[in-house]
Amino acid sequence: MNFDPAFAHDALIALNTTAYQLSWNQPLVFPAGWQQTGLVTVDQSVINQDTASGLAKIIVSENCNWGVVARKDDVSVIAIRGTETQHQWLEDFRAIAAPVPHGPWWMHQGFDDVWRSIAASLQTAWNTASLANAKVYITGHSLGAAVALIMGVQHPEAFTWTFAGPSVFSPIHGLPPAANIVRVVNPDDLVPKVPIPPLYAHIGPEVAVVGAANQFDFALQHSLDTYAAGLALLKPAATTAKA
Repeated sequence: MNFDPAFAHDALIALNTTAYQLSWNQPLVFPAGWQQTGLVTVDQSVINQDTASGLAKIIVSENCNWGVVARKDDVSVIAIRGTETQHQWLEDFRAIAAPVPHGPWWMHQGFDDVWRSIAASLQTAWNTASLANAKVYITGHSLGAAVALIMGVQHPEAFTWTFAGPSVFSPIHGLPPAANIVRVVNPDDLVPKVPIPPLYAHIGPEVAVVGAANQFDFALQHSLDTYAAGLALLKPAATTAKA
């Protein structure tokens, strides 16, 4: 499928930044021409706060606003932010966690916990984004990329383009189809390398972007700013995603 780095940079990266502003308690700034049409929130009540661990613990400890819905003309975007404690949730993948069933597919327990807390809000977001036959993009960064990927599998009619996303699904019972899914990845970023194969695997074609000069600054390699800079180098012409 064709991947448009200009749209990914100018609209999707910008709207991912807007989603992060929710956790920064900043006024939401949208790219020119885009209007907010919805908000994505987590339902922290579905998680037992006394026993929560790993990703579930992060969900109940952070701001409950996790994404925005925006529209420009006949295009809508659902953008889901990552967590402010990225290095902490990476610790959850140091041990090999057994996959759990999620409908017909299997995924990491942590992502299933996160999905259960946000699924209802994302369905509302979808209902809003798809009004008047809009073309819908689903996007996210880091943990938000994982959530976006799960949503994209359930809505193959949408275009799901994610940034710095980890592996979500396990191939032990087969992987879901990856229609209209593109993963933008910095090869020097550690997050797309977890959870570790062969128990978990990526789905969808990958577009590689150039990372930061300092290969050992792992936070910088993972940052949305680094991905924006890498995409900017691809902007002069559209490219085709390669599996």
